[in-house]
Amino acid sequence: MPAEFMEKGGAGGDWFFSCPICREPLEKREKVCRCPRGHSFDVSAEGYVHLLPRNRMHSSLPGDTKEMVAARRRFLESGAYELFSRELNGMVLFCMEQAPRPLLLDTGCGEGYYTSKIAEALRRSGSELRIAGIDISKNCVRLAAKRDRSIEFAV
Repeated sequence: MPAEFMEKGGAGGDWFFSCPICREPLEKREKVCRCPRGHSFDVSAEGYVHLLPRNRMHSSLPGDTKEMVAARRRFLESGAYELFSRELNGMVLFCMEQAPRPLLLDTGCGEGYYTSKIAEALRRSGSELRIAGIDISKNCVRLAAKRDRSIEFAV
């Protein structure tokens, strides 16, 4: 995993992820995430942050290609998996009722289809669940972050 999951980030940052280099909490500001040791990571124009260190990347652009991501998005937006998404949303809502301060991390979030559907369902229910998504594919995370800016996304 490119970043460590955290319930509480640095003071004022309150972010899901920690520094992939030193594992200290990251504090997110408008255009940068920074840990107390000074490691910093730019926040993209779309709102996601790239936390996968270059020395851990096994290719220049790991994960799905733009074409693969676009094809998946077209398929999911066709409604073919809408029933599955509704059932998943219901299960998440049920499970989160039991949590005092619910947090959800979607690992392998892809282009954010299910992550955003869960977020929509939770907003409709009045839940204050915090959601983040990570994926190895920058192409996927870029689209996910564009889809719902209230969700914290990282590569």
